Amino acid sequence: MPVLSLRSPLFYLSIGLVQGLLLWWVQSLGLFQPVQVSLAWALVVMALVVGLGLQLLGAQAPLRGALRLLAGLAVLMGLVTGSLLWLSQPLEAQASGASLLRLSWGLAAPLLAYIGLAFILSWPGREEGRLRYTALFQHAWNNVFILLLAGLLVAVFVLLLLLCAGLFDMLGIRAVGKLFGSTGFMALAPLLVFAMGVRMGCENQRVIGLLRGILLALCRFLLPLSAAIALLFTLTLPFTGLQPVWQTGHSTAILLCLVFSNLLFINGVFQDGSEAVSYPRVLRYLVTASIPCLLLLALLAGYSSGLRIVQYGFTPQRFYAALLVLVALCYSLALLCALWPRQAVWLGNLRRSNPPLALCLCGLLVLAHSPWFNALEISARSQLQRVLNTQDEAQAETLRYLRERLGYAGVAQFNALRERLQAGLLLDEPARSALLERLHSTEQQGPYAPAPVDPQALPAGTLAWLGSAEDEAHRVVGRQHLEEACRYAGCLLWAVDLDGDAANEVLLLPTEHYGSELLFFARDGQGRWQAAGRFKEVYASESLIAAIREGRVQRITPRYQSLQVGETLYVPRPSTD
Repeated sequence: MPVLSLRSPLFYLSIGLVQGLLLWWVQSLGLFQPVQVSLAWALVVMALVVGLGLQLLGAQAPLRGALRLLAGLAVLMGLVTGSLLWLSQPLEAQASGASLLRLSWGLAAPLLAYIGLAFILSWPGREEGRLRYTALFQHAWNNVFILLLAGLLVAVFVLLLLLCAGLFDMLGIRAVGKLFGSTGFMALAPLLVFAMGVRMGCENQRVIGLLRGILLALCRFLLPLSAAIALLFTLTLPFTGLQPVWQTGHSTAILLCLVFSNLLFINGVFQDGSEAVSYPRVLRYLVTASIPCLLLLALLAGYSSGLRIVQYGFTPQRFYAALLVLVALCYSLALLCALWPRQAVWLGNLRRSNPPLALCLCGLLVLAHSPWFNALEISARSQLQRVLNTQDEAQAETLRYLRERLGYAGVAQFNALRERLQAGLLLDEPARSALLERLHSTEQQGPYAPAPVDPQALPAGTLAWLGSAEDEAHRVVGRQHLEEACRYAGCLLWAVDLDGDAANEVLLLPTEHYGSELLFFARDGQGRWQAAGRFKEVYASESLIAAIREGRVQRITPRYQSLQVGETLYVPRPSTD
C-alpha cells in the first residue's frame, strides 16, 4: 500500500503546502525586474493549475494521458501569464493599460482552466478514444460547486481568524493579529484550507449532485421566461425600429446579456442529452421559437459594436465586445443548427457542437491574450490608422489616446509613427509636418513627458523624494510596505517633522492612491527606519502631493492632548459643532 494515498487528506494538504510555500517564496523575493516577475508568477500559475488538477483527479492522478494534458494546460497558462506580465511592464515611462490586460487575463484564466480541467477529468473515461459528453457535463457542473464549496470554506476560515484576532486584540495581545496578517501565514493557510475544501467536495458527490440538481432546476424554471423575453423583444423591433436600440449607448452589452442568459438556461435544461425535456408542448414551442431570435440578437449586437468600430476604431472595450459577439454568434448558430434535422432527443446535436466550441473558446482566450493579438495591440494598430485618416482636433485627440491610454502597444506605435514620418515614408510634406508637430505637442502635454517631478512618470515599485532627501529611499521604506503601496504606481517620500522634535519623519505618498490611510516612518532608538503610524481618512494622495508642491500644507498642533495608560492611547475627538 502506498504511504501517501491519493484520497487521503495528506495528499491534498501536501499539494496546498507546496503551492503556499511557492507563493510565499515569490512574494518574499520582492522582484521588480520584468523578466524576474514574469517568470516567478508564471511558475506560481503553473503550480496552482497542476495542484488543482491533481486534487480534482484524485485516484486517477497517476494516469499518464491525463497528466500530460494537465502539464500542457499548466505550461500554456504559465506562458500566457508570463508574457502578459512582461508586456505590461512600463517602457520608458509608466504605461497605462497594464491593469486592463491583467484584469482581462484574471477573468479569462479561470474560465480557461475551468474548461480545460473538464476535458482533462473526462479523459480517463473516454470510450473508443472519444470523450463522453455525459462525463464532460458532469465534470463541468460538478467543478463549479466543488470550487464554490472550497471558496466558501476559505471565506469562513478567514472570518474566524479575524474574530480570533479581534478577541485577542481586546486583551491587548496584538501578536495574534500580526501572525494572521503576516505574508507567510496568508500565503500558506488559505491554500491549505482550500485544498481540504476541494477534498470535501470530491468526497461528497451526493451533496454536489444535489446542488447541481437545484441549479439545473432553476434553469428549467427560468428558461421559458428568458425565452419569452427574447421572443417578445424581437417581435417588437419591427414596430419600434432600431434607432432606440442604438441610442442607449450600451446596446451591445444588453443584447449579449440576453443571448448568453438564454444559452446558459438552454444548456442547463438540455443537460447531457440523455433524457427528454419534461416541458409541456407549449413551453417547448416557445423555447424553440426563441432560438432563431438569439442569432438575430447576436447579429444586432455585432452590428451595434461594428458601427462604433467603423466610426472610431478599436478600443480595448470594443475589442472584448467583438470577442463576446463572436462567441455568441457561434453558440447561437450551433443552437439553431441543432433544431434540424428533428431527432429523438430535443437539441441532441448539442452533444456534437458544444465540445468543439468549448475548445475553440479556449483557443480564442489564449489568442486574445497573446503578444500579437491582445486588446492593446489590436486597438493601437486601429487607432494608428485613425490618426492617418483624420485631421485637426480629431487627430490630436486620437494621438493622445494612442499614447496615453493604450499602454506599451500605444507607445510603441506612437514612436514607430514618428520614426516613419521623420524618414519621409508617410504622407506628403504639408501633412507630414503638421502631424509631426502634433506628435511633439502630444509628447509635451501627455503624462509620458520626461518630467522627473511628475508623479505620473514614476514606474511601479519605485521611490523618489518630494523635496529634500532624508536618507536613501529603500532604507526608509521596507520591501513589504513598498510592495503593498507602490506595486502599481511609484511613490513619493516627503520629509516633515510631525511630532515637533526637530527630527523629520517621512510620509509615503503613492502617486495613484485608492486606499483610506497613508503610512509615515520614523527612526527608532538605534536610528533605523520603521513604520510609525498612519494617516486616516485620506482618500486621494494626488491632491496632497499637489498641495505639498504648492506649499499649502500646514502642521496643526492638536488643541486637546491624548492620554496614554501603558500601551493604550486615548485620542480625543473634539465636537465639530
